[in-house]
Amino acid sequence: MFNSSSQLKEDKIKLQKKRDTELALKTITWPALASLTLSACGGGGGGPIVQPPPANRAPVAEADKTLSMDEDATNTALEITTPTDADGNSLTI
Repeated sequence: MFNSSSQLKEDKIKLQKKRDTELALKTITWPALASLTLSACGGGGGGPIVQPPPANRAPVAEADKTLSMDEDATNTALEITTPTDADGNSLTI
């Protein structure tokens, strides 16, 4: 015959093991989640901070201008201001 006292002890032990397992999962999950969040956000990686390269800025040139010259002309000035590049890149016309 079943002893109700021993059955209660078994149930109590099973319940305690279940609670311990749930607590262990919560304890493991929180730090892992915090670590994952910090790594995904760029924090906590421990490596050096790498700055992205500066954006390439557009060259500055005079607005569209129509020029007329003879077909056989040589060394004719274009009469425009020299284009400039804020990034220091070379420009050709």
